[in-house]
Amino acid sequence: MKLDVETLESAVEEMGDFLEKFRDYEASDDILLFRILQAGVIKAFEFTYELSVRFIRRQLSQTSFNPVNVDAMDFRSMIRVAADAGLIAEPRRWFEYRKKRNITSHTYDRHKAEEVLSIVDDFLEDARFLLAELVRRNTP
Repeated sequence: MKLDVETLESAVEEMGDFLEKFRDYEASDDILLFRILQAGVIKAFEFTYELSVRFIRRQLSQTSFNPVNVDAMDFRSMIRVAADAGLIAEPRRWFEYRKKRNITSHTYDRHKAEEVLSIVDDFLEDARFLLAELVRRNTP
């Protein structure tokens, strides 16, 4: 059974759009608009990250001889297996994304928001890489 990656495709595209608009207004004097766009980028990161991890697990389950083993894997092991399988390029970056994802509920703190924003460009690049691999592997 092939994975339907439409939801991830939409999330990646939307995150790219949000990030582009955020970058356009980053130097704006309109603080409220800046914070609204910042919150949108952080939420888009959060959502796209969660979807990405689910799709990594699903793809590995589909190609595994024993899908139960994939379901039982801890996050770090799953990411290493995904890298070995060529789904992602750099496991250490995904470990960092997880750390940043775990602080997204604290982004009312400006420093934590900046911490999350510091990785969104790299994450978007890696999410696009993952999406391209998923499309390639799931298109007849």
